[in-house]
Amino acid sequence: MSLQATSTPPAAYQIIADAIRKISSGSVGPAARTVAVSDPSRLGAALPHRVFTADAADLARGGGLTSARFAEWRFMILDGEKAIADVTLSGDMSGNNLRFAGINVGPFVQAIQAGVASAEQLGDVVGGSYELRGLVIPSIYVQALWLKDLAGSNDIIIPLNPSHPDVIKILRSKNGLPPIGGDSGTHEAPQSSESFFDALRPAAQRALTFDHAPLPLLNGAPASTPGPPPLGGGPMQPPQHAPGGPLEPAPIQVNRQDLIKNYAILVARTWTDPSFLQLVLSNPADALAQNGMPTIPGAVIRVLQIKMTETGHIDEQVDKWIKGAKTGLYDLWLPLKPDGIQIPPPGGGGDILYCCCPPCCCCTPNFPLTNTGTL
Repeated sequence: MSLQATSTPPAAYQIIADAIRKISSGSVGPAARTVAVSDPSRLGAALPHRVFTADAADLARGGGLTSARFAEWRFMILDGEKAIADVTLSGDMSGNNLRFAGINVGPFVQAIQAGVASAEQLGDVVGGSYELRGLVIPSIYVQALWLKDLAGSNDIIIPLNPSHPDVIKILRSKNGLPPIGGDSGTHEAPQSSESFFDALRPAAQRALTFDHAPLPLLNGAPASTPGPPPLGGGPMQPPQHAPGGPLEPAPIQVNRQDLIKNYAILVARTWTDPSFLQLVLSNPADALAQNGMPTIPGAVIRVLQIKMTETGHIDEQVDKWIKGAKTGLYDLWLPLKPDGIQIPPPGGGGDILYCCCPPCCCCTPNFPLTNTGTL
């Protein structure tokens, strides 16, 4: 029986085709360039599988795959036989109420392709019956392929790179491999689900003990504090305080108006500064921090390039961002610049541009598995 793709949900291919057409009509961004091929008939969607998520609290309590929750559907986008992107669809686990959620053209696309090819060669998979699934643990920045044993409980996990380098070191040490970083290859050695979660549990416990609360200001500057220690490290050291005794930490607060302002400035800057746009796409955590939108350490930031419409509201992005600060999974909607919009240069005066972007306006070896749709 080998490795099996999940049955395709109704209407999924049409939703993906519509999204790809909209994205490919955009003029900028890696997602638009990737899917804007000269011959669209070469594009196809393949390998439908469900993606599940777990959080640090689940792992710290001793949980494993039984505590993983369904998150979304994922399809690989093929140009001929080469995977060039993956598309995610929101909906329920049965494939109902599907909507376009996002497109990824980053390194995990190649990692998924290589991981699937490797999985199909495993002896247990060749002689058994396994369902392909995805597994994401945002709070410690880990992605993996989950091979669900349909005939028993021998589930297999294949960690994907670039997961958090410290986590990869823990996994490699657990398997007696050299402690090299997370960029050493597209995926790590397959392992049992028990071994995988046992190796990650210290990292999850470490993530729960880190204090994300903002520090109070001392003479107009943030009080200094050590950065977060390695994920597998020892006890957290308390922050150092100025003479006069410790200060009470400020509560976690999000000023919606400040967030809206900083988000609008970030979007406008991506429209006028191509180098900043590339920074947002390649290293969103740094770009966001520069723009007054810091994210929690180790978070996963999905940058979704979209086309602006007259529906939706900026509050949707704000609410999504606040949720990301709690879950460690941020969605940043990055609108493409509409025709006719003029942005004043820095210091040139004029009004700040405020963008209203909905989540659904579309913002990116060979697979021998069946269930492929033409776009």
